[in-house]
Amino acid sequence: MESQKYEQSLNYAGLILKTIDSVLSALQAGWTGEKEIDVLLCIRTPELIESTEAEIRKIYATKTNEIEELKKSWTVRIGTHSNNKFEIQMTPERAGIINELIRHGNRQIISIIIASLSKSGMLLTPAIHMPTAELMG
Repeated sequence: MESQKYEQSLNYAGLILKTIDSVLSALQAGWTGEKEIDVLLCIRTPELIESTEAEIRKIYATKTNEIEELKKSWTVRIGTHSNNKFEIQMTPERAGIINELIRHGNRQIISIIIASLSKSGMLLTPAIHMPTAELMG
């Protein structure tokens, strides 16, 4: 199938795990991980897309709705009655709240992808011989 072609031509599991690690590193550093998640979603095999797409779309919809509701609650009217204008009162604290919602959604996406990879057996790799603590001195 398609995934076998990927696995045979490159170390696909290693690529996925490296990309997951970059997402987790970004999240741990306090960033949203949006760019890293985009890369991860782009390199999924067709089988992985099929097994994760519905849940990921649901997470994006929930995240988007929550952010839009927050922005609505922070919107104030400026101007006169004849010239209605609305503006979002964004503060660093509010931006932090939005970023935390994004990070939370991205952590959920990572969990879904790891679970799917685990079910498909892609996380199983041949034993890698790593030096033990005794050998390292």
